[in-house]
Amino acid sequence: MHSVYPAVIVRLWLKYIGLSLLFSIQVVASEPNRIISLAPYITETLYALGAEEKVIAVSRYCRYPPQAQLRPQVGDLFSADIEQIIALRPDVIFVSPSHHALAKKLIQLGITVKTIQAQRLDDIQEMIRYIADII
Repeated sequence: MHSVYPAVIVRLWLKYIGLSLLFSIQVVASEPNRIISLAPYITETLYALGAEEKVIAVSRYCRYPPQAQLRPQVGDLFSADIEQIIALRPDVIFVSPSHHALAKKLIQLGITVKTIQAQRLDDIQEMIRYIADII
């Protein structure tokens, strides 16, 4: 019997849920068109929800989907190029809870920041809905 890598199962589940949500989302006039994602799981979710054209930059750790690697990289967990982030004029930046200090700085600069957290498998569906509501 072959063992299935847990990350593959989660990715497939995210894609399934993402596609399901994509067809139930109502478009809001104030939806962001310029998104920066600073966490791989957020980037994967954005792409699964069909928002790849809105993603203007990612973190150095965002490797999946492969198209995300073509976006400018604006930092990682420990440092971020705030000047580059400002120059990109994002409508919203999605961060993980580990980016608390960076999020605080960006908010002080008037940039909309959304912290996305999914610690348990049960949190994933809520996380996807939250992101879908924003985008």
